Amino acid sequence: MKRTAAFFLCLCLIAALPAGCARTAGREEAPPPEAEGTVPETQEPAPEGRVTEVEFKAKVIRTDGYHDGETYPKSVWITSAGELGEYIEANKDYYWLESTGDAGFRAAVSEYDDAFFAGHDLLFILLEEGSGSVRHEVTQVTAVPSADGKTVVRTEIDRLVPDVGTDDMAEWHVIIEIEKKIGKNASEEVTPVLTEKRASGLPESPCRSETGGDTASVAGPYGQISVYIPDTWTAEAAPVDSGKLMSGLYGLILRPADAPADHMELYWTDSFGVCGTGLSEEKRTIAGTEATVGTFDGGAHWDFIVFREEEFQVVAQHTGGYSWTNAIWEEAMAILDTLRFDTGVTEGGAGRFIPESEDDEIGVIMEVSHVTAGGLTVTFRQYDERGTGELVFGEGYLLTKQEGDEWTEVPMIIEDGAFNDIGYIIPPQGEAELKTDWEWLYGKLVPGTYRITKTVWSTSGEGPASAYPLTAQFILAG
Repeated sequence: MKRTAAFFLCLCLIAALPAGCARTAGREEAPPPEAEGTVPETQEPAPEGRVTEVEFKAKVIRTDGYHDGETYPKSVWITSAGELGEYIEANKDYYWLESTGDAGFRAAVSEYDDAFFAGHDLLFILLEEGSGSVRHEVTQVTAVPSADGKTVVRTEIDRLVPDVGTDDMAEWHVIIEIEKKIGKNASEEVTPVLTEKRASGLPESPCRSETGGDTASVAGPYGQISVYIPDTWTAEAAPVDSGKLMSGLYGLILRPADAPADHMELYWTDSFGVCGTGLSEEKRTIAGTEATVGTFDGGAHWDFIVFREEEFQVVAQHTGGYSWTNAIWEEAMAILDTLRFDTGVTEGGAGRFIPESEDDEIGVIMEVSHVTAGGLTVTFRQYDERGTGELVFGEGYLLTKQEGDEWTEVPMIIEDGAFNDIGYIIPPQGEAELKTDWEWLYGKLVPGTYRITKTVWSTSGEGPASAYPLTAQFILAG
C-alpha cells in the first residue's frame, strides 16, 4: 500500500548559517557594529591598538531544552576531553546533547579528543531565542587586555532574524575553538556581543548556495507541503497517483545537484510504521515541532523523520544517501527545518487503506485511486492464494458518506438505478481494476470523506458462491 502541525515558513533560513559550517576570523571587512548595551559598564575600553583578533572556528548547534532559572547568553569553558564528557552528562537532562544525528551536538563534538585539547580550548556560548527561525553567525573573536594581566575574550555574534519566523522557543550551543594561550587560564571573563540583522541585511551564505533558492510545494487532499530549496538542489512535485514516490500519497522529490543518484522524498501519508532490532529513534525539534528521527543499525545519518505523531504524518526519507557529502546532509536538515504544511490549501482526492479493505480469508485487498468528484478506479489484488476457487466481482457498489460519527448512504439522483450484470475475474495472485463512474447515479460528490463497498464472490466447490464485501475509504478536498 502506498501510504504534519502547521508550520510558519522562514524564507531566509537557508541563507543563515547551518549547523556545522565553519567560519574563520581574520576577514578583511570591518567587524559589525556593537549592539547598544551589550558591553558591561565595568569594562574599560582597551587602549587603541591593544585589541587582538583571535583565530577561531565555530559551529552553531540547536540543542533545545529547558533549564529552570538559567540566564542567557551564558559562557562555558571546556579544557579537556574529560570536561567535555562531564559537561554532557551534567546537562543532558536540560538540553538535547545526546543526538547522534549528522547535525546533532554529539556529532559536532566527536572530533575533540586529547590531541585537540593539547593545543586548544572550547568556548561554549549558550543562547536562547523566542523563535527557532533565528540563526547565528560568529563573526569575530577578540582578546582585550584586562587590569590583572589576563584578557577579556569578546565574541561577536550576528543574530540573523527573518521577517517571518516560527513561533517556538529554541536554545543553541555556539561552539568556538580557540588556541589554549587565549583560553580559560588566560581569560578573566567572556563578553558575548549580539548584533541583530534583519532579512534585508543577511550576510552572504557561508555554505554552498550562491544565489539563494526558491519555495517548492505540492498540494493534495489533506493540505499543501512547502519547503525552501537552495539553488544547489532541485525539487519535483509528485501529486497523488503520479507513481513517482517510493511510498506516501503525494509529496516532493528533492535532489542535490552534486549527487543526483540519491534523493530525498518528503511526503504525506496516512500510515507509517517501521520496526527492527537495529532501529533507534530520538525526538528532535525540526521546523518548530517535535519530530521523530529514526536510524537503522547505528548509521551515521538518519533514515527517516516523522513530523507528526497522529492519524496522518509528513515523512522524510532518502534513497540511501551514499553519494551525499556532509555539506549535503547539513543542507537536507536545513531544508527540512523550513517545512510548512498548510491544511487550508487542498485539492483533488485520494484513497485510504482501512481494515475493511482487506479479507485474509480469500487473500484479497481492494484499493482505490484516481479519485474525483465523479468517480474513481477500483483495484482488486489477490496477495496470496487461499484455494477459494475463482474470484469474481461486478460493477455494483454502495457509496456512504461520513456525517459526524455515522456513515450514511449517498442519495441517488435517479430512481431504480441498476448496474450491468457483468463479472470480472481476479487472476490468482494477480490484480484486476475497474474504472467506476457514478455521475449518472449519484451526480458529482461534494467534498468530504466517503466509503465505497463492493463484493467479491468465491465460486469454489458446489453450491452458491460465497460473498466477501470489501470497503475502501477516500477523501475529496473542498
